[in-house]
Amino acid sequence: MRCIRDPRDLIISGYFYHKRAGEEWCNYINPCNEDWEIVNGNVPTGIPQDKSYTEYLNLVSMEEGFAAEMEFRKLHFESMMLWPDNDERIKLFKYEDIIGKEIKTIREIMKFYDMPALPSFAGSFYAARYSAALNMGRIQHIRDASNQQWRKYFTPALQKIFISKYKELLIKYDYPLIWNYSVYSFHEKPFWDRKSTRLNSSHM
Repeated sequence: MRCIRDPRDLIISGYFYHKRAGEEWCNYINPCNEDWEIVNGNVPTGIPQDKSYTEYLNLVSMEEGFAAEMEFRKLHFESMMLWPDNDERIKLFKYEDIIGKEIKTIREIMKFYDMPALPSFAGSFYAARYSAALNMGRIQHIRDASNQQWRKYFTPALQKIFISKYKELLIKYDYPLIWNYSVYSFHEKPFWDRKSTRLNSSHM
């Protein structure tokens, strides 16, 4: 079984998690890639030698922080590109199709693995009990379980950088390439729509 998520939402989620030092390695001063092997992370080029990743994210603008998180995810995204397509041994789920449909998803998983009735029932029970919607705010790790958060936070400059680097990744997993106001799902304007943006493709 494999679960994937829009890589741009991984950037948004990771930024907020790492900004609050969600894990010990986030606090390593002057980190190198060997320090981050446990999470397969790539050290962003902009981190000063006397700072940790968390300190850096709390110093720079949100847009620069997202750009740093994009660099951090480099090895993750390269790995995703190498995953096999149409392997009948692997059941693929998209995060966007799981959230809010946890019981349906767990039943599909149990059916895929031909599990007997009792484990299937237990799986459905715990899927309902620990659904993201019910546990948002109760479990520290969960900040916001919604999908398409990148539409709110990605500036045009960030979108341009991401597409230049990872367009094929979006195509591979059938995620939309274009930011489109007509499908914008948030009630408020994106944060960058209220301020100027200085980030450009030379940032990375």
